Amino acid sequence: MAEDAEKAAENGRSKELYNITKILTGERKRQHTGVKSKEGELKSERNDILNRWVEHFSEVLNRQDPLHPISEEDVDMAEIIIEEIDLGELTVAEVKRALKKTQNGKSAGIDSVTPELIKADIDLTAEKMAEIFNSLWEEENWPSDWRKGLICNLDMFSTMLEKN
Repeated sequence: MAEDAEKAAENGRSKELYNITKILTGERKRQHTGVKSKEGELKSERNDILNRWVEHFSEVLNRQDPLHPISEEDVDMAEIIIEEIDLGELTVAEVKRALKKTQNGKSAGIDSVTPELIKADIDLTAEKMAEIFNSLWEEENWPSDWRKGLICNLDMFSTMLEKN
């Protein structure tokens, strides 16, 4: 295993080197301890944690209208800005540019497709994606899966809940 770590270091495969180092040192991931309720109580039961997340996202995503609503002047300015946006067809070059910015090593989405798989043949992928997106744009009909979102519980978010 040490040889594998050396090879990974020599070839610049830092992620692989990191994983091997973690295995060799026996270091384990920190276990999730729970989240705090609004009252400051630490909740560690699965149902309590899930209910707290539901409560949190309900508050964040279902806010009331602002105290200072948008003025007519703001609406007029927005219309001017919107008129300047090019609503023409998406080009293959635009899709390709976006695909190149996609970071490798990220987890797959709801479709289980990884960034590496999407970028394996970037020319073909960009061409097909532009074709699909333009067709959907014209028909104004989106796949139901595109209306779903994945919410992942990360420790940093638990910490944020504790502060709020």
